[in-house]
Amino acid sequence: MLKYLLCVILALRLAAVASAGEGVPIEVAIENRSAQPLRCLMVFAHWTTLDLPVIAPGGNASVVLNRAADRALFIPRPQDGRPMMLEALHCGVDGRWSETLLKLDWSTPMLTDGRSFRLTCGGGDRLSCRWQELP
Repeated sequence: MLKYLLCVILALRLAAVASAGEGVPIEVAIENRSAQPLRCLMVFAHWTTLDLPVIAPGGNASVVLNRAADRALFIPRPQDGRPMMLEALHCGVDGRWSETLLKLDWSTPMLTDGRSFRLTCGGGDRLSCRWQELP
């Protein structure tokens, strides 16, 4: 329930920042095509992290970000709305996270003008992920 409440608060803050003209909203869907649960962690500047909900096999999770004029991706801090810049996305198999960890970057959503993206992750013992811009 707490994660749901935090997601709602985050979505409201993102809407407020986007309406204030401080960024372009970007939607990212993370899709798990593996046979095991997927755990992803968003890494921000200054060692701040945000765990996304564990994604079941065949499932997905979505997050809304903002893209600043300088192309950086951010979400507003829940405490005061100041931008928290994203640095990386770490994903791995939930039961073997440290052994299967992939350190992904945000270059695809940063370098294009798209507003909707999918990150598809799958594989057996070795996890791999691929970005795709959606129409």
